[in-house]
Amino acid sequence: MKINLGKGKLVMLFAFGILIFTLWSNVDAYAQNRTAAVNGTTSSQHISKIKITLPTRGQQVPIGKDLTISGTSMDNATSNCQVYVIVNNVKPYQNATAAGTGGAADYSKWNFALTSKYTTIKQGDNRITARFECVDNPASKGFSSVNVTGVKQ
Repeated sequence: MKINLGKGKLVMLFAFGILIFTLWSNVDAYAQNRTAAVNGTTSSQHISKIKITLPTRGQQVPIGKDLTISGTSMDNATSNCQVYVIVNNVKPYQNATAAGTGGAADYSKWNFALTSKYTTIKQGDNRITARFECVDNPASKGFSSVNVTGVKQ
């Protein structure tokens, strides 16, 4: 049995196939986004576990001087979490200080005083990294880094 389709019918059939494929793809994408929204997340939403807010990426900071490093994390007063800071990979990581409104265990806001007792900012490129970690939930570990430029003052 031979089916004879004219060029016009073949083009229409092809266009109809593309239309069906497009609709099917959009339904699948909608279903994935809807499932994520029901679970409290969306594909465009990125939840940061920790963030360095000061100094900012690319900021020029004086070399050899004390520097306050601060940031935020997803911690609260009741979770058993901690924030640590490392500068230019000078180990070990150093303990940050909780500054959240929930008291000494609330690292939702945190600070770290960089002094020569630990290390200092050197001239040129410097990397500051903060680590967020919860004792009760190892999967909650997160990192944030900023590169700053040390300059003579």
